[in-house]
Amino acid sequence: MKDVKHKRVRLVILTKLQWAIASRTLLHAAMFLFAAGMLGLIGQYVSDPYAGFRANLAACWENSAPTLLALFCMLPIFVRDMLRFSNRVAGPIYRLTMTMQRHADGEENVPDLKFRDGDLCDEVPDTFNRMIRRLKQSTPSDTDADRVLADVRELVEV
Repeated sequence: MKDVKHKRVRLVILTKLQWAIASRTLLHAAMFLFAAGMLGLIGQYVSDPYAGFRANLAACWENSAPTLLALFCMLPIFVRDMLRFSNRVAGPIYRLTMTMQRHADGEENVPDLKFRDGDLCDEVPDTFNRMIRRLKQSTPSDTDADRVLADVRELVEV
């Protein structure tokens, strides 16, 4: 049921979820940069164990700096990509939440839930829409509710 053709306007729709993913991406990248630097320093020590700390650190920096700087410069690209990717999950969650809220508020003529092309969890709209149709069919009428309420009052009075 992926026939909503609108382009995404907002990069971040569920702030808490998407920034948690982005910060996790930054944490992993920082850990990777630290590990790469440490491995480079260890490798430098193995190749020249008697050069001393400063000389090995300088040699490690000379050998590894371009790669580490390139990775560091790519961090904003990684974060933006994670935000765009997480939007493919956050957008459907947001749409589902808003549609459920409209139903819960008793709004009439709520359109069927639809996700955009490329959204993940693409089986959710069909299942949700079937559930809503089933609930609407099985909902007792007001007269049935009045009858049940009268029966309950009768039982309480006894």
